[in-house]
Amino acid sequence: MYKIEKNKEIFTVKAYIPVKNSVEEDFELNLVFDPGCAITLINTSQMDVLGYSAREDMIKKSTLTGAAGESRGYIIKIPTFTCMNQTLANFEIACLDLDSSLGVSGLLGMNFFKHFRMDIDFSNGIIHTILRIN
Repeated sequence: MYKIEKNKEIFTVKAYIPVKNSVEEDFELNLVFDPGCAITLINTSQMDVLGYSAREDMIKKSTLTGAAGESRGYIIKIPTFTCMNQTLANFEIACLDLDSSLGVSGLLGMNFFKHFRMDIDFSNGIIHTILRIN
């Protein structure tokens, strides 16, 4: 069982990514639970603080279209990504300039969710079952 936090009118989860060039330090992020988003997005300024950059880490440029229109950024691959007590290796993240007024670092997208089967109780903010399927 995993508890989803309610932040204003959105559900959020904690995620952890490694600080670049640190073998023991992970950084906690607060991400919006958004299975409608194709790829996990993290604010570019947050990734800069953690030592990741387009110049050194970009694997491709990214253009995403959403409710706020079109956004340009880049995609990087990080060694590990941990969320809801599950860790994925070589995880791709889209880095975009996001509005930080909601107090979140980004969005948790389908490139994370597609690895699991989940039974979600939104009324109580609980994920009852998390089964890794690949």
